Amino acid sequence: MSDASTGLAELIRRVEGYIETPTQTLPEEVFLFISRISPLVNVDLLIQDDRGRTLLTWRSDRFFGPGWHVPGGIIRHKETAADRIRAVAKLELAASITFEPAPILVMRASGRISATALTPFPFFTGADWQVI
Repeated sequence: MSDASTGLAELIRRVEGYIETPTQTLPEEVFLFISRISPLVNVDLLIQDDRGRTLLTWRSDRFFGPGWHVPGGIIRHKETAADRIRAVAKLELAASITFEPAPILVMRASGRISATALTPFPFFTGADWQVI
């Protein structure tokens, strides 16, 4: 094993030492690093009333600032999409919900990733999205 590989392996072991329970949460710095180098899978809750109006919630955080958004969240390690949907409903809406198990839409990013100066998360341009 090369010195670089040995050094990297040691750094990884040190980072793992900071992660108490990866299924619950990651330290923010570790999460932000992972989100820069690996795709994340998320769910969004598209909740509409009988008149077709979509429920939005207000969010004000350091990554996106204040504004309306569709409730959603990133699927955690060893968590199912259904588990994340229930957790988002509870955390963001204080509600229990029923839902269709099949997704309405599945998209994946392909091609180039462009990071912005406003956020540590990569964003994709419209041409880089592919409906599957």
